Amino acid sequence: MREGAEESRVREMLKNAFADVPCPHKWQEASACGPLTHEECLGFRRTFYNYEADEVHYMLPFLLQDLMNTRTGSDVETEDAEHLIMQLDPMNEDLVIQEIKLAQFAHFTHHQSLSICEWLKLAKTWEDLTIFKEEVDSATRYWCGRAALQTVGL
Repeated sequence: MREGAEESRVREMLKNAFADVPCPHKWQEASACGPLTHEECLGFRRTFYNYEADEVHYMLPFLLQDLMNTRTGSDVETEDAEHLIMQLDPMNEDLVIQEIKLAQFAHFTHHQSLSICEWLKLAKTWEDLTIFKEEVDSATRYWCGRAALQTVGL
């Protein structure tokens, strides 16, 4: 499959999987619902573990789409792409952060987990993440494994 076709497939998966995720109440009150700007996404890439589970559930597809749209193509100047990858790996953390991340991801559905799995597989091919393959692989194991386990429960 051509890279463009693969990206389109992953974009569609993300769009469909997260279509029904509501904007968090706090964000509604602040009139902050809707697509996030690239600058907002850059800020969230490093710190989304500081947010409530419903906020992460809502913002994550925006962050994934933004990185697809704005990756630098450089393994040196990555705009913190690797930090987003590390945020997606709850198992590679100390126990306190692991517990926070697992709670944040607890309500992700099978289709959402699968779309993140596929996004990570695509991200592994990007120049931006060349020196972070181990981190991408670790996050991929978590999300693809999670999707596989959720399939059993369907």
